[in-house]
Amino acid sequence: MSTKLKIAAAVAAAVLLSACSSPKHEPMPLVKFTPSMEVTEVWSKGLSSAEGFLVPAVYDDMVFAAGGKTLTRLNARTGETEWSVSFNSPITGGVGSDGFGTAIWKLWMPKARSAGKRN
Repeated sequence: MSTKLKIAAAVAAAVLLSACSSPKHEPMPLVKFTPSMEVTEVWSKGLSSAEGFLVPAVYDDMVFAAGGKTLTRLNARTGETEWSVSFNSPITGGVGSDGFGTAIWKLWMPKARSAGKRN
């Protein structure tokens, strides 16, 4: 490695590490909050359990929600299920939609092996 490259690498490392030592800031005091409207729950829907918390996607009058191995489209106004599709493996990431296409992230994990056993 050339001397110039070593110096450049050392400078880059020093710059990156200096960001870790920034002083801590105290949080701002909370402001007095006065609600400007009353909120009431219109509907609630429980889906099959999922690992972690998966955020639903909302587009116009549609809600796309994932839970367990199922992706469900709900009517945002009524909460009624419009359609649902199931997969062979759990959905492990949130839902995204532009109203025309819906995307989910699935992670396929190999089955765990028992200690001492070989597949």
